[in-house]
Amino acid sequence: MTHCKPGIRISLLLTGNEIMAGDIIDSNSAFIAQQLLTLGLKINKKVTIGDEMASIIDTINLLSKESDIVIMNGGLGATVDDLTAEAVAYVIGAELKEHPLAIENITKRYGADFIGQNPDYLNHLRKQAILPEGVDVIPNPVGLAVGFKVNHNNAVFYFTPGVPKEMKAMIMDSILPDIQKKFDLKPTSKISKFQVIGLGESKMQQKITQTFPTKIWDVVDLGFRASTGVVEVKFSVTDEDSLPALIEAEDLFRTIAPAETIAKGKSIQQYIIEILRDKSKNIIILDDCTGGRLFQSMDSVPESQAVLKFGLQANSEEILDAFLNLFKNEYHTNPSELKGIFHSAIEDLSNTCFLAVSSCSDSKDLSKTVTIHWGEKGCLESRNIVIKRDRDTMQQCVSVVALDMLRRYLQDLPKDNPYYFDELTRKELR
Repeated sequence: MTHCKPGIRISLLLTGNEIMAGDIIDSNSAFIAQQLLTLGLKINKKVTIGDEMASIIDTINLLSKESDIVIMNGGLGATVDDLTAEAVAYVIGAELKEHPLAIENITKRYGADFIGQNPDYLNHLRKQAILPEGVDVIPNPVGLAVGFKVNHNNAVFYFTPGVPKEMKAMIMDSILPDIQKKFDLKPTSKISKFQVIGLGESKMQQKITQTFPTKIWDVVDLGFRASTGVVEVKFSVTDEDSLPALIEAEDLFRTIAPAETIAKGKSIQQYIIEILRDKSKNIIILDDCTGGRLFQSMDSVPESQAVLKFGLQANSEEILDAFLNLFKNEYHTNPSELKGIFHSAIEDLSNTCFLAVSSCSDSKDLSKTVTIHWGEKGCLESRNIVIKRDRDTMQQCVSVVALDMLRRYLQDLPKDNPYYFDELTRKELR
């Protein structure tokens, strides 16, 4: 169990009409809470409000008097309902001014040549660079809108964009280290996390029970967090003296299901991106089945921009077939269907991996075979799976299998492995 630091009061403030209306799900607060916990900190209060100036001002003032740390998420974009900077300027009595570091970040993201040739584009984005005078800028390594930090009354405020991958990068790169330094904190626990693909929680519990000595649980805590198609197994200890037991647990765990286990501390998406970067490869994703989930799961990782060439939600067999033929052909051809917007992306397919999912049924009885394609030019492979679940669960499972097939291809691992949710192979796990 992680012991939390007493006395440090932390509030989380989320803003956005979309969250209030239920149009988007708040996953940001869970991530922030998990990261704060590694420093022994917990969130004391969480407030969600809409994009209303008076409400934002009142809530900032209220939280500044009853918190030591406030992390605010959202409202830093370029549209009329992005009001955070203006509200903060009012609260602290500062003028709004264009910040050179914020302008530099936008220019760097698009390139000086592009901005120079398209000045109207910069003007459209300029609002994201207008901040309260005197604030400290928080760099955004994966997006346009920088964050910022300011002290008000009793609290230090950290303001971040609502886009998950931008918020995550700021939390990990800037905000957590700043909090750790300001409050002289040290991590209170050591945690090892492993993602396991395709094996259910009960199966993993069974394997761990059969493999691990009983005495190890005197000092090591075991936890599971199951999501669709993936089980996260967590081992933790609460002091330095228990580290040898944690290392023993890690070593034993790696022997249980080596081909199904992702590297420690990484999601399957992060691991694939790391492998692609190490191999100097990039990837094209074509989705005719998961409603964009497959691409989004990769795009949400901050480091993905280094390897993602592009993703396409294909709604026709012609487009899918054209791409498949392009990668199957050992000679470079550009089918007329793929010219235009895709021309520069497909002109050179060397060192480019391909991942596609297709043939998903639209009916409630989702028993139609889904085909997954992966590989590189001149070397494509495929596999069929059948998932009899509701549509949302099916789309998540297909995304997991597609990513796992690509990972196995890149690591030269077997690709005929069973999945507990695949009707064609699940019996092999019994």
